[in-house]
Amino acid sequence: MTTGPTMMHAPAPSRDGKRLFVIGGAPLGELVRYDTKSQQFLPFLSGISAIQLAFSKDGQWVAYLSYPDATLWRSRVDGTERLQLSSPPMVPLQPEWAPDGKEIAFTAYVPGKPNHIYTVAADGGAPKELTKGKRDEVFPNWSPDGNSLIFGNTPSELEGSAPTAIYLLDVKSGQLTTLSGSAGTSFPRLSPDGAFIAALSKANHLALFEWKTQKWTELTQPISITNGCLTCVIPLNWSHDGRYVYFNSTAEGEPGFYRLQIKNHRVDRVASLANIKRPNTASFGAWTGLAPDDSPLALRDISSYEIYALEWQLP
Repeated sequence: MTTGPTMMHAPAPSRDGKRLFVIGGAPLGELVRYDTKSQQFLPFLSGISAIQLAFSKDGQWVAYLSYPDATLWRSRVDGTERLQLSSPPMVPLQPEWAPDGKEIAFTAYVPGKPNHIYTVAADGGAPKELTKGKRDEVFPNWSPDGNSLIFGNTPSELEGSAPTAIYLLDVKSGQLTTLSGSAGTSFPRLSPDGAFIAALSKANHLALFEWKTQKWTELTQPISITNGCLTCVIPLNWSHDGRYVYFNSTAEGEPGFYRLQIKNHRVDRVASLANIKRPNTASFGAWTGLAPDDSPLALRDISSYEIYALEWQLP
């Protein structure tokens, strides 16, 4: 009944049966960054409609997912040399630059398969699938030397209620191992120096694994880390100096962006997210991240919707 780029939904017939009322429009977002001086979220990178930004180690390049179609792109931070790195029906998530800037690792969903870990050359080409099996895998992290990938998993329909854990993949040999004591943890994020892993514990609190001692510490009781959707992406982000872990929480009764200081385990709220209108698609729209200067990033919903009346004409 309809064609073109405008999405139509929520149809309702008129009382006389001659017209059909529908809501039409297109979801659109605006990338914003928290400005500490004005204490406001302002457009960032020209306000592109993008989520899950990852910056290269030298800060010259950015990889991101376009919103709402979730296509993987890379470009220079000024927007030039933009290149598409994925195509439908693949749905990529959580891009991560390799330390040498030559590859990007990411999670991807392909119809009929669970989420697996892929890599793609920064200059383009066919994505390479690195993992197999029935496990839903998320949040790839490169080791500082670029030889390994660390990632987690989420329970999938194929696995039922299988527990989550953290895995280490040797990129060259393909050898896969499970991190000791990681059963029940999820959403791992490796620190910039590779000394720690931040993750969510079974109690949905921030937990820290130290490679040197091989021990886990639960850090944020009683602050629960959440974006309101247990099956959605819950972002954890390390500051670039490795001193803080940033996360979302509703600990003070409204959504906020927080950081935890690793040295003394102090938690501070950095910015409120209450006044940011965010997209309804929780797995994408609830994303938050960090700019190269560690200022919070979010996606503001600037979608436009209207009500249309379709005239019913019989042949």
